[in-house]
Parts: sequence; structure tokens; C-alpha cells
Amino acid sequence: MEEKEELKFKDSKICFLSNFPPKECGIATFTQDLITSLNKKFNPKVKSRVIALNEESSLYNYDGRVIMQMNKDYLEDYIDIAKKINRSEK
Repeated sequence: MEEKEELKFKDSKICFLSNFPPKECGIATFTQDLITSLNKKFNPKVKSRVIALNEESSLYNYDGRVIMQMNKDYLEDYIDIAKKINRSEK
């Protein structure tokens, strides 16, 4: 049984749509802690990444775990990001 479960995780990628540091809020800190723990526990089989949610006037200097950014208030951004994810192999 364990062997089958291990196969499911082979080259898995998880992408979180969330706030992320350096934005200062509890959700950003929680998301950072969560992906750090997941990556540490399941590395190299699972890679966690983030799509950062921004406000229209916000600019942040994110680290490499953030693969995309989007404006949380624009419906079009959600659609565009979903299309990019579906085409992506990362």
C-alpha cells in the first residue's frame, strides 16, 4: 500500500492561491509556513508554489516560490491564471 501512495506523489506540484510574504498578514505567514513544511516533508516528490494575490496598488518583491502574481479584484486575472496553470508543466 505504501508503494502505491508513494507513486501518487511522484513529481506532484501544488499551487496555492494566497497572500504571501513580504505582504504582512496572518494568511501570508500561514501560507509560507505551510509550503515550507510541505516542501520539507515531501521533497523532492512534491513541489509547492504560490500564486500571490495582490491589491491593485501593491508591488512586492517575492521570492522564487511565487511563480505568478495576480490582482485579487479582477475576475479576468483568475481566468488568465487558470489558463496558464492548465498549460504549464512547472
